[in-house]
Amino acid sequence: MTQQASGFEFSDVQNDVISRLSSRMKFVGIFYIVVGAMMGLGTVAMLFIMPPVAVIYGLATAAEILIGLWTNNAASSFKMITSTQGNDVGYLMTAIESLRKLYNLQFWLLIGGIVLCVLVVIVVLVGGLAFMSQMTPTT
Repeated sequence: MTQQASGFEFSDVQNDVISRLSSRMKFVGIFYIVVGAMMGLGTVAMLFIMPPVAVIYGLATAAEILIGLWTNNAASSFKMITSTQGNDVGYLMTAIESLRKLYNLQFWLLIGGIVLCVLVVIVVLVGGLAFMSQMTPTT
């Protein structure tokens, strides 16, 4: 790592690591965007078949595309670290902000999934108990 008058700069070895990370992230980001676009087509088709399901599918599509966009944005910022001089910390902070958004979304999706699973278990247990209490032995 070298300190220059124009700002902090990563070393060539560090830039190589960042560059490889950036290219993998770019691939993953584009993949998520493409899959999200295909899901979007499915969402449109679903609007005509089962509109309520299309809403849920549309939310999943939006999440998929956002994950792809934020991953792609972070990859672009990481790439700028390796291809420019004088603003490594600024590009690093931009990349971290994109990753913060990405992981914030994933955090809330996980929390929502856990809450939904707990609700399903409660409904199944309550429903099962109600069903069992309605069954009376016949004599």
